[in-house]
Parts: sequence; structure tokens; C-alpha cells
Amino acid sequence: MKNKRNLGVGIVLVVALAALFTGSIYAGYKMVTYFNKDVDDQFREVGQLVEDKAKDYCGIDLSKVKETFEGPPYVYKKQGTRNYDGPRIYESYGYIYNDQGKVLTDFYEKDGYGLYISFNADRSEAVFNINGKCYCINGDLEYTLVSDECSDSCINYEGGYIAYNSGAELRLYEVKTGEETVLARSGFNPCISPNGQTVSYYSFSGTNALVYVGGINVKTHAVSSSSSGYYTPTAVSDDGKVVYYELSNDKTRDGFYCSDDGVEKKIASGYLRGAQFTRDCKQAFVSTSKNISYFRPGMAKAENLSIFGMLRDLEFFGVSAGVNRQMVFEPIYILDTDCFSDVSMVTTGEKTYCLQGDAIPSEVLLRNEGANSHETFTSDGPVSVYLTEGEAKKVRILDGKAVREDFFTWENGKIKQIFTSDDFSECVFIAMEKNEKNDDIYNLYYYHEGKKPVFIAETTYSANTMVKWDQCTEKWYYISQNTLYCADRRFKEKTVVCDSCDHFDFRNYGDQAMVFADTDGKLHVLINDMILDLE
Repeated sequence: MKNKRNLGVGIVLVVALAALFTGSIYAGYKMVTYFNKDVDDQFREVGQLVEDKAKDYCGIDLSKVKETFEGPPYVYKKQGTRNYDGPRIYESYGYIYNDQGKVLTDFYEKDGYGLYISFNADRSEAVFNINGKCYCINGDLEYTLVSDECSDSCINYEGGYIAYNSGAELRLYEVKTGEETVLARSGFNPCISPNGQTVSYYSFSGTNALVYVGGINVKTHAVSSSSSGYYTPTAVSDDGKVVYYELSNDKTRDGFYCSDDGVEKKIASGYLRGAQFTRDCKQAFVSTSKNISYFRPGMAKAENLSIFGMLRDLEFFGVSAGVNRQMVFEPIYILDTDCFSDVSMVTTGEKTYCLQGDAIPSEVLLRNEGANSHETFTSDGPVSVYLTEGEAKKVRILDGKAVREDFFTWENGKIKQIFTSDDFSECVFIAMEKNEKNDDIYNLYYYHEGKKPVFIAETTYSANTMVKWDQCTEKWYYISQNTLYCADRRFKEKTVVCDSCDHFDFRNYGDQAMVFADTDGKLHVLINDMILDLE
């Protein structure tokens, strides 16, 4: 017995020493290559020599070997059923604008954080509150006063109906005719069904707060009650049988819930950080301060995904989305989909997860390294582009697995930042290179997939972003030598926007129009090539 014990101890010591030896070699390699570029270059030359010999003598192309991460197979499907092609409404910092170049400044307020606004799926209609008043606006930015005494409002996913309170009274407003229907004598925090006929809200009965559901064809009834908390309804189905809501300030029950055909089910604990719902408002993909969860009617309990990290953002791509409610941290979205796996991802800063599965989606680690990442969905499914050690990488799903490969290579220096367009067919990057005096310089390049990168301009590199892609106008904006330029998608034409620009600012409210600081430090917002005040 003693000999076996000694043998076990010996094995453990050998393994520990081997690990220590290997770790020391690796640490030494990283240190010497970090401080001595010549040694780093020699290591790379040896690696390239091995790669060349493998190709010449064995027919193995090591440059094509791809690193993979395991994941269950899933066939990604294109989602989206909308065919609207008219003007679309956006809002940033209190400025309302459309994608046809028009900007409305009537509701801008200095030092404001933007409007409490919600949009239908096509962004052809929106409703917003300001200074106790409620307005409805269309894609041409023509607005109508709905109520001069209102604190809460929302518009339905399909458009055409607005739920709002006038004083304490809860009403349903038809956009086309202006007709109103009183739904309740007292109702707050309304959310409206996709077809605009059913509303969920909270009110009081004595000292208790309750969540109610009612509408044109749904008899008003309560689905939840709390003696100490308050509710924020977030989504309701057309038939009123599925209602999602958050309960706060109830010490024993705080969390996010679903009333599933009259049965209350707790989906997640903690406060709500973001939520996505399918177009029928029945399936939910929810992020709280505790976890990320998926739920659909009929499930005994929610499925908690194994995604952790301080920053957990729900992202969606390639589909229209109605903004059902504006929340403190991010809006509540209704997506034009019946399957989150085909449109949604989760980013945590250092990692990116995609989803796979129809009935109950499971998380799959798409990216687990690098920084400066960008995500989207292509015909291959989810794709992430990012930087690691000065190189641009791309990871995508292939045959059910996450496959990593070079996005493009740049031999003249190290890539410091990368910026992608909407479909990843092109990008702009900042490269650190050497000038004639062997000093570090930073140059801006445009890259189109399959072609050689093209030099754009000299720039600088810092924590402040120097390049932006504007989804609304489909243009590039970049800063070079304190001048802000605008360029078309392929950099065929460029114009000067501002000749005293220092950097883009990180702050984002609403639809994230570009904010930049001038050389005096004053902030401005850039919307449809118009420079507007922000301070």
C-alpha cells in the first residue's frame, strides 16, 4: 500500500514538474518575443520554414489548418417577413430623423438623454413622450399630439395602435382615424400586443399592485398580484394568454415572470437588463443581472443558458424589430423571427456565443479570444470578426462547428483596430507601421473581401474611436489630421464634414448616431451629415 502511495505521489510530482517546465518555456518565449522583436521574427521564420517544407514534401498546407470549437449541428434559416420600403424613423439624443435625410429638431432638449420612444417593426410609425405629452410620428416626420397629459405610451409591432395613459386612465388610440377606446380607469406601464388589440398594464386594488390584461376582444383580468412590489409589463400575445412582466421591490419575489395561460412562472431572478421576443410575443430570450434565459409557453420552467460575464449583451441581426418599450439599460425588442437561433447572439466582451436549436436553443461558443469583435449573420450563419495579437481573424459555423480562419493578412505591420460594414464584405482597419525614420505611424486602409487593401489616409490610434460605419446612411466616417471625412461604401468618393474634429465619443443613446468632440472638446452629434449641438 505504501509503495502504491509513493508511486502516486511520484506521478503527481512528475506531472507538476512537467507542467512547470512547459509553462516556464512558454512564459520565457512570450517574454523574449515581447521585448525582442528580432527573436520574435526568428521564431516566425522557423514556423514559416516548417510550413513551407510541409507543403513541399508532404503536400500539407498548414496555413489552411483551421482551429475548431465543438458545437451541435444546426442549419441556420433566413428570417424576416417584412417588405416595407418607405422612410424609417430613428431617434438619438432627442433628435428624430429618417433614412431619407430629414432631421426633426423640435424635441431636442439640452443635456437630455433622448426620448422615451417606441417603434413599430417597420419604423414607419413611432410614439414618444416628452414633458408630459404624447406624440405620434410617421416616417415623413409628421407628428400629431395624442395627449397633453401622459406618462407612458407604446406602439404595437404591426403599427396602427397606441396604448397610453391620460392621467390615470388607460386608452387605446387608432393612428389612422384618431379614435380612442378607454380600456381601464386606472392603468400604468402599458405594453401592447403585436396586432394592437390587447394591452397588459399594472394598476392597484387597495394596497396591492396587480398585472392586468384586457383589450378589444379580451376580457380584463388580473394575472399577478404583489402586496409590496410594482410591475413593468414587457410583452403580451394577441390572445392575452401569454404575458411577460418584471416584478421589482418585492423582497421575496423580485424577478422576471411569464403568465402562461393563467399560470405564473418565474423565468429569472435579478433585474431585467434586456429582452427579445418572437414576432408573436410568445417566446422570450431574456438577460437579467443573474443569468440569460429562454422560455416559451408550455415549458415547466425556463432554460438557463451557461453564459457568464459582467457584460452580457443580447444582439440581433438581419431582421426588423419593434421597440415595444424603452428601459433604463436597453429597449425591449420584438423581432421578426420565430427562432432566436437564426438572428440572435450574446456577447460578453471577451467571448461571443451563438444559439443552435429550434425548440429550445442551446448556446455555442463562437469566439473565445481576441478583442474589437464584430458580429453578424451571413448565408453561413453567425460570423464574428475580431483582432488577436495584431491579426484579423474570422470565426463562423461550418458543419455544426465554430471554425476559425484568417479574415485577411497584413504583412506591413500590426492591425490595431478593425471596423466592419453591415455584411462583413468589406472593412476599414488601422495598421501600425514604420516610416522612413523607423518611427511608429498609423495608417487607415480599406479592404474589400478578395482584394488588396487600399490606403486611405494617415490617422492616429488611441482609446477613442477614429472610424465609424453609419448603418442609416450606409457611409463611412473617419478622422484624419483633425478633419472628419465622409466616404461612400467603396471609398470611391469622400467629402469633408468638419475641419476641427478630434475624436468620436463613446456615448450612445437611442439609435446611436455618431457623436464627436471638436478640437475644443465640445461635443456634437452627426445625423444625415448635419452637425447638431449636443451641449
